[in-house]
Amino acid sequence: MKLQSISFDGNKVISISSQAIINISLFNTLATPKQVTIKIVDELGNTKSIIYQAQLQANSGYEAKVFANSGQKIEIVADAGVGGNVGILNENYIAKGVLNTEYISCVGDGVKSEFSFNGISVNSFKEVRIIFDGLYEAVFAKDYSLNSDKSGVVFNQIPANGLEFIILITKQE
Repeated sequence: MKLQSISFDGNKVISISSQAIINISLFNTLATPKQVTIKIVDELGNTKSIIYQAQLQANSGYEAKVFANSGQKIEIVADAGVGGNVGILNENYIAKGVLNTEYISCVGDGVKSEFSFNGISVNSFKEVRIIFDGLYEAVFAKDYSLNSDKSGVVFNQIPANGLEFIILITKQE
């Protein structure tokens, strides 16, 4: 199947059968804020990454695009009244080659501004996404730059001690 679309209300776990681009859209239809968490979990149910975790304000929405690998699952935990749609574009239809996403979990120490990609080099900032506490996606040039050999990022402001963030590196092979 080329494109798959799944609509739901509340909680949903979606299995990914091949590498894919995932578009997640959520909307709070109620007049009160509702709690939402979006996670990528492995085949055993262990959390690999928290994409978003916050209260979705009344009558508002949230949208995210992520890459997921075969065997992973997208887990959406949402209060009743939060509707969602997940679109899945399987890797075979994206481009020639395979998209591979690495998830690098990091925690700020209040001292260091440079974080490594653990031996991976990128060609462009377009291969890098950084998400802080599942709430804020860092903006290239505004929040960070690539180091000189493109094997890590340098933040314009040092991440606070204990601030958790995920670096997602997506490369076409």
